[in-house]
Amino acid sequence: RPTLTLARLCSTPELRPLMREVGQSSSRGVGVSYKSLRQMQAAISSKIERIWLEAQFKPRLKGQYQCGWLKMAVTRQELLADLTLLGIAHSTIDHEPLFTVEQSKALYGKMPGGQTKNLFIKDKKGRHFLVSMEHDAVVDLKTIHTRIGGQGRVSFGNAEDMMAYLGVVPGSVTLFGIINDTANQVTVFIDEALLAHEKINAHPLTNAATTNVATADMLRFLEAHGHRPHILSRIVEPENAG
Repeated sequence: RPTLTLARLCSTPELRPLMREVGQSSSRGVGVSYKSLRQMQAAISSKIERIWLEAQFKPRLKGQYQCGWLKMAVTRQELLADLTLLGIAHSTIDHEPLFTVEQSKALYGKMPGGQTKNLFIKDKKGRHFLVSMEHDAVVDLKTIHTRIGGQGRVSFGNAEDMMAYLGVVPGSVTLFGIINDTANQVTVFIDEALLAHEKINAHPLTNAATTNVATADMLRFLEAHGHRPHILSRIVEPENAG
C-alpha cells in the first residue's frame, strides 16, 4: 500500500473538507484540541482505507477481470474488502485447514455464533444448490430435493463445478462463495435454525480461516450479490435428535 503524504491528502477531493476544517480553525486563531485532532486523524484514516479498497478491489468485484471463458475467482482478501465496502463488520481468525465438523469443534469457544455446515449439491437437471445449516445437523439426501424444488434425487457437486460457481475447493464450501456466482447459477437455502443465532461463522473462501459476521449482515451480503436465500423450516434435524 502506498504511503500517503500530507500533500497527497490535501489533493484528494474526498478529504478536502477535513483539511479545510483544520485550516479554518487555525485562521480564526482557535486552537485545535488533541481530542479533535485524534478524531480528525481517525476520520482521515477511515477515508483513506475506503478509497484504497475501492481503487484496489471494486474492479475485480464487478467482474472486470474476466477474459472470455476464464473467470478469476475472488480471493479471501477481496472478499473481506467487499464486506468492508458493504459496511459489514467482520473478524477473521486463521487456523489449520479444517475438513470435518469434528475438526471445527476446537473453534466453537473462540468464535461465538452459529457454526455452519454447507452442502453444494445438484439435481438431475444439473441445477446447483447451496444449503447452509448448523454444524450438528444432518440431511437426508434421498428426500431433500422435495424441499428445495430439485428435479429427482440430488448428488454432491463435483470439484470442478465447485470452483466454477463458488470459487472454492472441496472442504471450503461457504455462503461467502456466492460472491463468485455472478451468473446466479446457484440457488441458496438456509435452515431457519441457523438464522436464530445473532452471528454466523463461515470460511472466507478457504478452510484455513473462519470469518464472523452478524446474521443480518450475512443475509445482506447474499442479497448484495444477487442471491436472496430461501429460508426453510426443519429442513434438517440435529444429529442427537431423539
